[in-house]
Amino acid sequence: MQREPSHGDRDRADGAPTGGLRRRWRAFRELSANDRRFTILATLGLPFVQLGLEGLGAKRLIRWLERTLPPAGAPLGEEPELVAGARRAESLIGSVARGGLVRVTCLRQAIALWWLLRRRRIACEIKLGVRRADDKVLAHAWVESGPIRLGAMPDAGEPFEAFDAAFSDVA
Repeated sequence: MQREPSHGDRDRADGAPTGGLRRRWRAFRELSANDRRFTILATLGLPFVQLGLEGLGAKRLIRWLERTLPPAGAPLGEEPELVAGARRAESLIGSVARGGLVRVTCLRQAIALWWLLRRRRIACEIKLGVRRADDKVLAHAWVESGPIRLGAMPDAGEPFEAFDAAFSDVA
């Protein structure tokens, strides 16, 4: 059953629903200060990644972004707080991607997530993989840090087989 838009969902002068802009704003305000900062960076970062891919291509964009980052620390391991933070970042990137201004593919999300995690000095890599499904070859991009896969589509059936080379060498 589809719910009728409430008065709070009607922000335009003609009374048409806005897609829950007030609901989104309320949800944003309820985030922790750290999550709000991350969400703002993701909101700005995803369109930037889009422009960078179109203007520079993947390989040059990654190399340029690497020059803006601090040295990487250790990859994610068994530290529950770091893993939880990375999973939270993955979730926030997904939320921004679903409600954002640009069409966001897995590659764009992976690049943005990689960049934001590396800003936190977490060593990670962008991975590209393929798999066959019926008569199609499907491709996917995700981020790996140590044994942790972020954005790896766990519900997509067979896992994607990652290329051996680093993303920046493949792109």
